[in-house]
Amino acid sequence: MPAPKIYPHESLSNIHEYLECAPLVDELALDASNVLSYHWSDHAKQIKKYRNVIGTDSFSGIRLRERIKLMEFQSSKAQEVDVWLANSNGLVKTSLFELYQYYTSDRFKDWLMTKGEVMVSLEKESGPFMPVSSLRWLEREELRPHIFQKLLQGNFPMRGFRLRFNWPVQLVENEDKFSPVVGSIRQLTSRGILIELDGNTIQKLQMTEPDKQLLLEIGLGQLQEVAKLNSEKMMKSLKQLNLDQEWEKCPRLFSVGKIGDELGKMRKSGRQSIHWFLPYSKLPTSMVETFYNLLTGSRDYLESRI
Repeated sequence: MPAPKIYPHESLSNIHEYLECAPLVDELALDASNVLSYHWSDHAKQIKKYRNVIGTDSFSGIRLRERIKLMEFQSSKAQEVDVWLANSNGLVKTSLFELYQYYTSDRFKDWLMTKGEVMVSLEKESGPFMPVSSLRWLEREELRPHIFQKLLQGNFPMRGFRLRFNWPVQLVENEDKFSPVVGSIRQLTSRGILIELDGNTIQKLQMTEPDKQLLLEIGLGQLQEVAKLNSEKMMKSLKQLNLDQEWEKCPRLFSVGKIGDELGKMRKSGRQSIHWFLPYSKLPTSMVETFYNLLTGSRDYLESRI
């Protein structure tokens, strides 16, 4: 499955082009540096619009079905990838495609509970194996089409509006017992931020005393001022602003809690990364205002044009 592309930010002048014509896995850039982006699957209002036209003979309905077919064709290549599932009852050969299909179904958790410890091998019948529940076999880009299809069919819960974000951060231990860990904020939501870390981060933190404070360093640069503008001016400024180096400006270091507590909140997300959700209550007030204003300003701008 090809990685999603970022639809050029110039297309903001015609968001309908993105919503009507772009491949369903692609995102719409909201700034010149592709730092902030929008995807229809993060927006309940747009999902409902798609659901309303998907079975019609309108141009939008016909075009949407064509885009779904393209997405299905690209994701179907996973049918050619063999995987082996094993538990105490024996070994079963299936495809990675089928495993993704099952993972996005309502029966997945029940299946794991009734089958006991289920292991999966992505390489060969003899292993190596890993627990299915670890999700280390999962590749996010390969999973996306399965989720998108179920969203459009009404078989997957819609989420609150969120923005895709690509903003570097650093984790630091308060006594410098490990070198800083570089990660990135990947999503802005109404409740907090989602941070993505390298898959080795947990092992690194586990070697540190759990009662030590974990510090997070975030710089926002001009984003702080841009986020104070109304939605129209904010989006216009974002289209003109080069955000590539803004994260290095005026960095702020603050504690998010004990290392042991935060470790328990970090979750494996795919084969090589970790996701860590940080509620706004853990962040400085001025930072919360910046993130929340970016989120709501972008939402209001987009909804006025959908």
